[in-house]
Amino acid sequence: MIFDSFEHISRYFSAAEGVEAAANAMKNYSKENFPLGKITVDGEQVFLNLQAYETAPRNVRQLEVHEKYMDIFYLVEGQEVVLVKSVDRLTCITRPYCPETEAAFGPQDGDEASFVLREGDFVILFPGEAHASGIAVDGCGAVKKIVGKVRIN
Repeated sequence: MIFDSFEHISRYFSAAEGVEAAANAMKNYSKENFPLGKITVDGEQVFLNLQAYETAPRNVRQLEVHEKYMDIFYLVEGQEVVLVKSVDRLTCITRPYCPETEAAFGPQDGDEASFVLREGDFVILFPGEAHASGIAVDGCGAVKKIVGKVRIN
């Protein structure tokens, strides 16, 4: 996991092939220019999902983990809590890995690390890092988030 301000993302371009392309594409969007949905950057190797939603209480979010894609969360507006833990420390899997969703799911157990992702921050989550996001900080609030998906070969 890498967590920093988006203004520093170029420091992490070497984390994986595709991070630079995803970050450069993310720079095209703002609070005012935010078309919801999937934006293709490099076929199925690199793409973005632009999302707008209300954060929710912690207890309604499950942990998810990916095998083939890293996630890059860039918070354009709002704030949310993100939970992270190693897949090796998941106590159980409630939904096994599904290739169509490229994810497996498991419950929280209170053993996760947590941090607040604020407007202008990003986090890179690698395959094998179970995570939950969209969690309310101080009551539910509106969020605009770009989720970059970078395929790890």
